[in-house]
Order: sequence, then C-alpha cells, then structure tokens
Amino acid sequence: MVPRTWGGQLFCIFYALFGIPIFGAVLVGTGERLQIPIKKLHQSRPWVKDNPIRDQKLKSILLLSTGMSVIVFIPAWVFTITEDWSYLEGMYYSVITLTTVGFGDLVPGEESTKHNN
Repeated sequence: MVPRTWGGQLFCIFYALFGIPIFGAVLVGTGERLQIPIKKLHQSRPWVKDNPIRDQKLKSILLLSTGMSVIVFIPAWVFTITEDWSYLEGMYYSVITLTTVGFGDLVPGEESTKHNN
C-alpha cells in the first residue's frame, strides 16, 4: 500500500516531516535514559585511568549500539520468528515503521504481505 493520489502523497510528506523528528526525540530520550546505567558501570571500574576523549567515544558507541539493539535489531529478530520474514525484512519493517514512513508493503499478522503494492 503506497500513496497513489496527490492527497495521499501530501499526507505522507507532512506525516514524515512531523513523525521523523518525533522519532528523533524518542531516540534522544532513550539515549538520556541509558546514560545513567552506563555512568554507574563506568564508575564501578576505578582501576581504569581517565581519558575523556576515549570515554566519550566509547560512551557514544555503547549508547548507539544499545539503542539500535533495542529499537531495530531485537524487533527484527522477533519478526523473523513470528512472521517468517528474513532478518533484512524485519530490519526494514522496524526502521520504516519507527520513522513513520511505513509504506504498508509488510504487515505483521497478515498472510503473504511481502511486496503488496
């Protein structure tokens, strides 16, 4: 299911313009909430010498990895089991849905929804 009329296309434009920033705000909130346990983990290792540049890079990598796992990779794995999709299809569905772009070409719970146009 994709927009075929100018009204549908216009709706998708506005939906994406507002939905994607909202998704970004959700990612920021997730990152902020993950900082607390990461700081506690780092503080529990006093034998590690302080290196602010390295620490910032490691924190960024850890936050990104954790966030991507929670938001994209784990749901994609679940879809491979529950919907009999490939892992790539699960990732595609997760990203397209969470960014609110969603074209409807994959629909969980429906038989043979692959590439419905």
